[in-house]
Amino acid sequence: TAVYLMHYFGQLQDEMFLNWLNKKRRQYEFVIIEDTTHSIFTKRRTIGDYCVCSLRKWCPISDGGVLYSENEQMDIPFADISAKNPSAVLEAMILKKLYLEGKADGNELYRKIFTEEEEKLDKQGEIYRISELSRSLLKYFSIDDLKEKRRENYRMLRNALQECGMELALEGKQMVPLACPVYLNGREEFRQYLAEHRVYCAVHWPL
Repeated sequence: TAVYLMHYFGQLQDEMFLNWLNKKRRQYEFVIIEDTTHSIFTKRRTIGDYCVCSLRKWCPISDGGVLYSENEQMDIPFADISAKNPSAVLEAMILKKLYLEGKADGNELYRKIFTEEEEKLDKQGEIYRISELSRSLLKYFSIDDLKEKRRENYRMLRNALQECGMELALEGKQMVPLACPVYLNGREEFRQYLAEHRVYCAVHWPL
């Protein structure tokens, strides 16, 4: 039996909840799989037996993630797992950059590619290693710079939103933020308003 634990937008789950879950783990002897996609730069692990993280949420790469454990040595024959070929996501990322810089009008096309590739990923049953391209690109990113820039951007955005009277969903203390979620009414209307001003907010878990 396993419990899937996740943190949100950079902020860790409440300490009291983690302590409670840890006690239940010892009582009922289940495994905790900790998804650190949103929290790896805040803390690489809290109580997970195994941790998984998608790196493309943080870095401009088209694929790739990590699987790790601090409790046991995992002997996984990665050489037997095929490397993923760079997907059309890479093309969409380039189109998006050119569009945001005003150098190409590829707005509809890159959003269409992103949607189609996410749908393919949802249906993917095979396991792949990270592509060689994404693996190479990761070597050029400074984690310290990433963490500082994320915090700096969050502070600026938080202050501006609070001046507008918007309610933030996270305190933002002691974390490296992945995003800046807010509470509001009329979400779709607000997303449309942002899109008209070249700000595109994804719906992370559509129902």
